[in-house]
Amino acid sequence: MRRKSFAQLFMPALGYMIMGNLLATIMTLSLASFAQVRAIMGVAAVFAAVIYLSLVFTPAYKDGVRERALLHNKRVETVPKYRWAVIGLILWAIMLIPFVLLLTGVMNVGVYRLVNGAVYPLSLLLSGSDRELFAFAPFVFAGFYGLTAVSCWLGFYLGVNDKLSMDKIVYK
Repeated sequence: MRRKSFAQLFMPALGYMIMGNLLATIMTLSLASFAQVRAIMGVAAVFAAVIYLSLVFTPAYKDGVRERALLHNKRVETVPKYRWAVIGLILWAIMLIPFVLLLTGVMNVGVYRLVNGAVYPLSLLLSGSDRELFAFAPFVFAGFYGLTAVSCWLGFYLGVNDKLSMDKIVYK
């Protein structure tokens, strides 16, 4: 067992990011008949955020557990501290592409909502009665996707430090 390369870590993270957006889009589309009910869209926004952030958390956590095993078996001397933060920043930069396309008018709001499913219910909350987004809304979405880097780093940190071990949670 050896340390994975940057590309071997980045590609699954990208896949999990895409899957998180896709699952959040499907969830929001299934609630289309309730789109006018702000309370339901508020709950849907929380669930979409949890779906997305937990999915980008997962590959980082798995790598953290793997790195902990490598350290325990003395196959490596140190742990790369900020590798997953960098991967998270790259994923955030990828999610900024639709943001820029939305702001420049190349992409309309409907397509943006489908592509960025994690903020789809939030975009329904941050729109007026005519379903046009408020001017500040795209910046809120960009800030939300900035949590991708935090989620990746946190996943690796919790994995490498064995913070989510059921034995430690239950018996301490």
